[in-house]
Amino acid sequence: MVALLTLILGFSSCEKDKDAEPNKSDIIVGKNWKMSAATISGQDVFMSFYDECERDNIVTFNKDGKYKEVEGTTKCNSSDPDTYEEGTWSISGDKLTFRMSGSAASFEADIVQLDNKTLKYSIVDPIFGSGQVYINTYTAQ
Repeated sequence: MVALLTLILGFSSCEKDKDAEPNKSDIIVGKNWKMSAATISGQDVFMSFYDECERDNIVTFNKDGKYKEVEGTTKCNSSDPDTYEEGTWSISGDKLTFRMSGSAASFEADIVQLDNKTLKYSIVDPIFGSGQVYINTYTAQ
């Protein structure tokens, strides 16, 4: 009877592990993320705000806490380096923080959606202080 109870409890504890939410850092790492949508205060700006040469850039997040955005197949200027931007990143709860290399500034974004296919975050205008809400969506490639 004790063995049967132990076996049942063992299986039920395994079920809980399957339902546990995946670690957000594990989800974001090791994928090539490409921007697929962007809004500013609810207005779609993906095509008007970002040039074609920016819309095909790829962002990768590494386990060591570094990120890199590299030029896609279309460069804005043929002499531009392949690396568009790089820096460090971290996730704490539903906050994604970026710090660009060579900059003291960091940007904290609210994670709206994060799964194996989609990274969507919102950030209140960090540069001009206008209060506008930027929402960027990336799709895993």
